[in-house]
Amino acid sequence: MSLSKAGSRKPAPYRRSLYLALRLLPAWAWLTATVYAAEPATPEQDLDRLNTAITRIEAWLEQARLDRPETIARLEATETRLAALNRDLDRARQAIADSNEQLSSLQRQQQTLNDSRQTQTEQVRRMVRAAYQEGRQSTVKLILNQEDPAAAARLLHYYRLINEARLEQVREYRRTLAVLADTEQALQDTRVRLTAQQQRLDASLAEVELERQARQQTLAELDASIDQRDSELEKLLADRTALEALLAELSQAFETIPVPGGQDPFAGRRGLLPAPVAGDLLIRFGERYGNGDLQRQGIVIGCEAGTPVRAVHSGTVVFANWLRGSGLLIILDHGDGYLSLYGHNQSLTLTQGDRVEAGAVVAIAGNSGGNRETGVYFEIRYNGRPQDPLDWLAAEN
Repeated sequence: MSLSKAGSRKPAPYRRSLYLALRLLPAWAWLTATVYAAEPATPEQDLDRLNTAITRIEAWLEQARLDRPETIARLEATETRLAALNRDLDRARQAIADSNEQLSSLQRQQQTLNDSRQTQTEQVRRMVRAAYQEGRQSTVKLILNQEDPAAAARLLHYYRLINEARLEQVREYRRTLAVLADTEQALQDTRVRLTAQQQRLDASLAEVELERQARQQTLAELDASIDQRDSELEKLLADRTALEALLAELSQAFETIPVPGGQDPFAGRRGLLPAPVAGDLLIRFGERYGNGDLQRQGIVIGCEAGTPVRAVHSGTVVFANWLRGSGLLIILDHGDGYLSLYGHNQSLTLTQGDRVEAGAVVAIAGNSGGNRETGVYFEIRYNGRPQDPLDWLAAEN
C-alpha cells in the first residue's frame, strides 16, 4: 500500500476536526509529566504498581481492539501467529544447530576412543603373551634362587608392581569399552532427536508459509477496502491516533513507577546512541505523507527480516504487543521522560516489565503492521514530544 497514494479527501470540516484532535492529543496526554513518589517505595510496592500498570495497558488494548475494522483484527491475528511461529522456527533451528554440534563432538569422541581401544587392545595382547611366556613357575623359581633375601624381596616387589600395572591396563581397557558403548548409544539417540527436530522444523515452515499467504490476502483486502472508500488518510490518522492514545495511557499507567537509574542518563547521550539496527535510512523524521497532511514522527531503517533489534539505551519495557499501524511494537522507558519505540517487528523477545540493558536484543526485525518493506520503525520521545532520532544517533551509524 503506497503511503503517498492520491485520491479524493474527506470534507474539510471533518479533516480539520480530526487533525486538530490528533494534534492536541499528545499535549493532553503528557500534560502531567512523569512524577515519581517522594517517598521511596519498597520492592514489593514497585512490583504491585508495575503489575497494576501492565493490567491497565492490557485492558486498554482489549478496548482498543473493539473499535477496529475486521481486516485490521485479522491482520493482527495473522501477524501475531506469524511471530509465534517465527519464534518456534528460531528455537527449532537453534536446537538443530545444538544437536549437530553435539553429534560432531560425539563423533570426535568416538574416534578418539576407537584409537585408544586399538592401542589398549595391542597392549593387552602383548601383556597376555608376556605373562604366558614367562610362566608362573619360572617366576617363583627365579625368586627362590636368589641367595640374598634383600634381592629376593626387591624382585618380588618388582613383579607385584608389574602385575598391578597389568591389571590397571585391563581395567582401563574395560573403561574405554564402556565409555565407547555409551558414546555410540548417545550418537544414536542424537541422530534420532535430530531427525525429529528436522521434521518439526519442516512442519513449522509449512505453517509459516500458510500464515504468510493469509497475511498477503488480508493486506490485499485492506488495500481494496481503502480503494473502495478512498480513506487512506482516515486509516493513517487512525494508525497515528492509536499510537498517541497508547502513549497517553502509558504515561498515566506508569507515572508512579520509577525507572531504575544509571550512571549514564539518556539526556547525556545525544549524538552518541547506537542505531537499533544497521541499514539504510528509508524514511526521515518530519517527512510528509498521507497526501501531505501528516508528518513522520520517527525514522525507518531498512534491514533484512530476522535482524536482531537492539536497545539504544538501558531502560524498562513498558509495552510489548501488536498495535495497528505499528505492528509488533516494543517501547522502552529510559527515565526522565525519555522513551524509545521500535515498531514493525517480526517478533518480540521481551515482555512488559522487563529490565533492558543497552545493546540487548528487544525484537527481531520484520514488516508487521501491514508494511511491504522490512525494516525498523524507530522513535524517540521526550515528555511525549517526538524527537528527531538522527539528532541522537552517533554519526558513524
